[in-house]
Amino acid sequence: LTMKRACFYQRLLVLLAYAHVCFSKTPETVVDTLLGVLFVHTYGDRTPLTLLPIEEENNKYWESLAGSGRGELTTKGIKQMHGLGKLLKERYMLGATNSKILPKQVETQERSSFRAESVSSGRCLRSVAALHSGLFSTGSVGNQIVPIYPTNLHLEIPTDELCPRVAQLRDEKQVSDKWKHEETRSRTLIDKLSVLVSLWPHLKGLSLIDIQNIQDPLRCDANHNLNMPKGVTDDDYKNLTRLNNWVREEVMCASDAEKRLYSGNMVSKIITSLSSMARENEDEKPHMVETCIEESSLFALLCSLSETKLRPGSGFGSSIVFEAFSSSPSNAEPYVKVYYNANVGKNDFIPVKLSCHKVQFDGCTISDFRQTFEHLVPVNYFNQECKIVPVERTSTIDVVAVCIIIVAVLFLVFPRISPSSASGYQQIR
Repeated sequence: LTMKRACFYQRLLVLLAYAHVCFSKTPETVVDTLLGVLFVHTYGDRTPLTLLPIEEENNKYWESLAGSGRGELTTKGIKQMHGLGKLLKERYMLGATNSKILPKQVETQERSSFRAESVSSGRCLRSVAALHSGLFSTGSVGNQIVPIYPTNLHLEIPTDELCPRVAQLRDEKQVSDKWKHEETRSRTLIDKLSVLVSLWPHLKGLSLIDIQNIQDPLRCDANHNLNMPKGVTDDDYKNLTRLNNWVREEVMCASDAEKRLYSGNMVSKIITSLSSMARENEDEKPHMVETCIEESSLFALLCSLSETKLRPGSGFGSSIVFEAFSSSPSNAEPYVKVYYNANVGKNDFIPVKLSCHKVQFDGCTISDFRQTFEHLVPVNYFNQECKIVPVERTSTIDVVAVCIIIVAVLFLVFPRISPSSASGYQQIR
């Protein structure tokens, strides 16, 4: 009897387990679908913006590069951007189904699914063209497939002439206690490097704000395996790079006012693009938007968005990728994942942790992203952020009044000519 009861209960448990499997509701799985990608990058390897007078041998090398002026894209830079295009092609054309956002044959299919933009510098325009040769074609480097549209002027680096607020904030920064402390702490290195620019007549001594004039040519030398100037060690170069990044961070993103000046317009563009991608209908093709900006602008954007100390490396071609996703079920909110690549030669995109980060999908909802960073979007860039005083329009009445005054003054000051003086002689009354 005991054996029969055991068999009965065993069968009953099997039946209950089978019923649970058959009739229980299977939880709805969340499937991520890539809506679109915003790819923001800087240019590839370039020549120095300035040459150090003391580096005669290295200067001969840079001057020997055919067709490369100051700050221009090099052959190495073209190859870098071509390789970066191939990496993007592998992910967004040939990759997993849920990450394909572009057709394989863009040359013959709808190019509207891709848009390329660039600032006006030649190094950026050529970098975009080189990237396209790797992304869209297997042909030679420089085979441009899609048009490159100019970006808004506001995405350029603000200058003192166009934006007086830039000079004002920089001057205020240089008299702050924090700035003076760092300048004192780095005085030994600054004095040691000052000999490199001692032959520049326009530069009397070397200050903390001027070290970028030294760091840039030395970085280009290092990227081309050229020797450092005599007396400059590898540790000096590392400390110089650290110090230059500190200066750029203090100048461009230490406060919200500076973030709005240097990266606010790019943040606005990102929010607009992500919101547009989130509104895409399921039947419409997802798309990619590419934007090439100056390296300083990318630096400012990165330190404005990231909570961690992610900074551009010693090479060129750094990039930030924003991937917009939708989730199933359909009522799930679209979200964005952000990645950063400091090395154009490697496929090592590092996740960027934002303050609106959500663990469940390792990113931010697009609405949270907008709410988190919309305070960095300039309301009125030139008048409010740059502090440019607008020229008041002169009314028609004011113009007429000024003209009447001018005519009256001329009538009183200059003597009148009598009609009878037709012979050419003036009759003075």
